[in-house]
This record gives sequence, structure tokens and C-alpha cells, in this order.
Amino acid sequence: MTIHLNLSGGDPLALMQTLQSALVRAKDELRIELLGPGMLIPDTALILFEILRHRPARLRIHVHTWSCLSEGAVLVWLAGDTRSMRSDTWIEIPSEPEAFKERPGFCRAI
Repeated sequence: MTIHLNLSGGDPLALMQTLQSALVRAKDELRIELLGPGMLIPDTALILFEILRHRPARLRIHVHTWSCLSEGAVLVWLAGDTRSMRSDTWIEIPSEPEAFKERPGFCRAI
């Protein structure tokens, strides 16, 4: 079974419902195709990661991205048992936020 998650929608509830519905319907394997701008806000990415983490043990997940990925979207891509991407895509891992560099005590507290 294959589903498409459109990262450009920005509606966490719609993404959650699409993913949860697919996990219920999938038998042994689910292919998730990521489309859109390749970015998710961290909280949405963490929600989707948590849903994938608590999937049925029998279910194998392959995540394929058609888009370049950055920030939270990378976490969703990494949640698959296997992963693939379009041949000319890239992944961007941002450096630590400026606020952490300016206030190292704040970073340690977190």
C-alpha cells in the first residue's frame, strides 16, 4: 500500500489522519511518499514520528521522498525501516539556533 503525505498542507490533523488511516489499512508493508516543500514544523514532525513509532510490529515501512528535506521532515523520513529519495534531492540539517549560541546555559537547561 502507498500513501502520499503532502508536506505543503501544513495541517497537522490532516497529516495525522492520513497516516493513522493508512497504518490501520496496511497489511504487511506501507510505502510513504513525501511531497511538497520538504519542511515540517518540529511539533508536527514529532507527532508523525510518534505515530510511526507505535505502529503494529508486523508492519514494515518504506519512506520515499520526492522533495529535498529540511528540519522536521528529515525525522519523518528517518522513521522508515527503509528509505529512498529522488536522485537529485538533498537533506539539510540546520545548525544549532543562534539563541543557543548566545545563551549556552539555556541550551544546557533544555
